[in-house]
Amino acid sequence: MQFAILASICLISFVITYGLVPVSLGIGLKYNLTDKSDHRKKNKKDLVRIGGCSIFLGFFISLLFVNLIIGRDFLIFSNEIKTFFIGSFLLFLIGIFDDIFNISPLKRLVFQVGIASYLWYSGIFINTLDFSWLGLSAEPIFIPRLFSFVITILWISGIVNAINWIDGLDGL
Repeated sequence: MQFAILASICLISFVITYGLVPVSLGIGLKYNLTDKSDHRKKNKKDLVRIGGCSIFLGFFISLLFVNLIIGRDFLIFSNEIKTFFIGSFLLFLIGIFDDIFNISPLKRLVFQVGIASYLWYSGIFINTLDFSWLGLSAEPIFIPRLFSFVITILWISGIVNAINWIDGLDGL
């Protein structure tokens, strides 16, 4: 049952995203929301900057659709998933605003740290390290609360910026 539901979410998400990509391309071209090619980038022509909206909306709409069919008691709609989705949505908004309005790196970082703090406070955090897969220790290492906060903030902000800093690969 779980696999069928997850497969349905993926399929619905793909179909919606596939349908929305031409729409986002048209909107991006109409309003000149494009990333201009230059010597630092791999793209040889201008690319639409808002293509990620199609992916995000496809996933979001598929979750809502499955939620309507299955009901609100399904595991995927737990409080942690809702919190994760809110955080993801807020990070998505930062990316869209940055693509359209060029937000300064410091402002983006402040917003990212704020969102990561919200996620940590809401129960999405790193509180253990498990190195058993390396054969180093069989027991997980429990992280003190303050250190958990710092690691969680660094991890979320770091991953977001690592992807953002891969310049020249628009649409990644």
